[in-house]
Formats: sequence, C-alpha cells, structure tokens
Amino acid sequence: AVEKREATRTYLAILEGELEEKLNLETHLGNDPDSEVFVKQRVTAPSRKSKAAQTCFRPLKSRNGFTLALVTMGTGRKHQIRVHAQWSGFPIVGDKLYGSDEKLYLKFCQTGWTDELARVLPLQRQALHAIRFGMHDNVFLAPLPSDMEGFCLYQMGKKYRTSDAPNRTFQEYGFHNGSGCNYFGIFCNVFLYVYSNATFPTCKRPYSFGSSYSIYPTSGGIDASCR
Repeated sequence: AVEKREATRTYLAILEGELEEKLNLETHLGNDPDSEVFVKQRVTAPSRKSKAAQTCFRPLKSRNGFTLALVTMGTGRKHQIRVHAQWSGFPIVGDKLYGSDEKLYLKFCQTGWTDELARVLPLQRQALHAIRFGMHDNVFLAPLPSDMEGFCLYQMGKKYRTSDAPNRTFQEYGFHNGSGCNYFGIFCNVFLYVYSNATFPTCKRPYSFGSSYSIYPTSGGIDASCR
C-alpha cells in the first residue's frame, strides 16, 4: 500500500518562525554535493537524478516565534519535509542537519547530546511526528510525544514557573472537550484537520492525545489541497 501510494501520512511539526498562511511547495530534491554529510539532500534543478517533491505546511497555531504545523506530502522523498522546511525559511525545531548549521549534526555523531548542543537546540531531536497513517477505514493515530507536547505548552503557551510544569494537566492550560477547547485553538485544529474525516466504524472510545486529554472524532475534514 505504501509503495502504491494508497496509504497516507499526516505529520505535525514545530517550525522556527511564525508561518502565517498555508505553504504549498513543489520542487525537485537531490543530493547536496556541498555538504560534509553524505545523506543530506537539497532543493535542486530538475535533472535525471533529482526527484519531484510536493509538501504542504498548514499552520495550526503560531506563537512566541514558533509554529505548530500540519504537514502532508504528495510524494515521499528522503528527508523531504525537513529539506522543504529549511528551504522555505521555517526549519524544524531541533533539526541538527537541516537547521542553522549542519556541523551540529556532525558534533552530535561524535559526542552525543552535550550541554553545548543544549544551549543551541531547544529539543534533542527534530520536532517532527507522524500523527496519522493509514488508508480507507484502517487509520492509525499516534499521540504527540511528550517532548513536543511540552514544547507547545511551555514554549508556545502561557508562562508558568518551571517547577509547576510537571504537575499541570492539559485542562489546567485551558483544554476542554468539544467546542469548549480554547488552548489557542492549537489542538482543536489538530483534531479538526487530522482526526476528522477519518472513518472509525467500530470504535466507540475517545482517541487519546497525550496523557490527559482525549476527544471523539468530529465532522469536518482536511483541505483537499493539503491531503
């Protein structure tokens, strides 16, 4: 199904910078001959070796210099989302290879995670997560990892004392089921665009998002241009 492109993937990414409107990218990708990293890709001119790539970034919420974005692809190329994010000027938070300096990636390969890297990178890994995968009625949903969830709450959210953070729940940050959700609209939009329009004929339970928040699938759908 994957090889035949019958299965679809939907991602969430936290981007550096505040993306104000939907971004549709269609370029060619190929190896980066100027990079010290053999596997690194870049946007390049059409050629026999380059491959067409289509990526759509839909901003769900922008705040404090970052954007939580829904990401869908029309193709599946190596490092496609990360390359297009960097090329568009909105690199993925924590990306060592496709961020401000690829030498951060080389340092990490040599030394692992260090205090020096922690001073430069807000997360230990790139903030990119496949939240939805499947085809037709067989859809798998994966809750947002705790590190990305925490980044949204504490870096893009209200300012609380660090000591308060571990004991606070989503409800304390303004989460409520259904239309009452008011946490900047971030996760309401996630459910609307990601979880909606997916058929769950046999499931009667709410879908868990993180450790303390859940919601039932609702009506609506993903913009056809961003599927």
